[in-house]
Amino acid sequence: MEFSKKPVGDSVGFDVEVYHFGSRPGTKLMVTAGIHGGEVTGIHAARCLIDYLIAHEKELVGEVKILPVCNQGGYRRMERTNPYDDLDMNRIFPGKNTIHIKIIIGIGSFHAAIPPLIAYGQDFHFTN
Repeated sequence: MEFSKKPVGDSVGFDVEVYHFGSRPGTKLMVTAGIHGGEVTGIHAARCLIDYLIAHEKELVGEVKILPVCNQGGYRRMERTNPYDDLDMNRIFPGKNTIHIKIIIGIGSFHAAIPPLIAYGQDFHFTN
């Protein structure tokens, strides 16, 4: 397992955690959670998956990258939106021409994590 913290690259001052499992050839999966900072169930599920893969990485064929908390600012405040512009990060992918802080965070998060030719992506959300 490789663990890294990728700086967001703005004045906000936090890093995005990226967990990378697997090195054998095979399917590549990216898992995200915490797009909505207050949806802690998805964040918990991502962290449970991290724990599982730590224990079972030798069995893994392919690669898995996990970003357990994409919206660090929202997570710190337990809010759906990003506190820097009060916009929903889930509404910006793959990005728009207008630059908002959440677009910078979103693009930075995914560029830090996406291995070449990702086959599948899964985002963990929670419904009230």
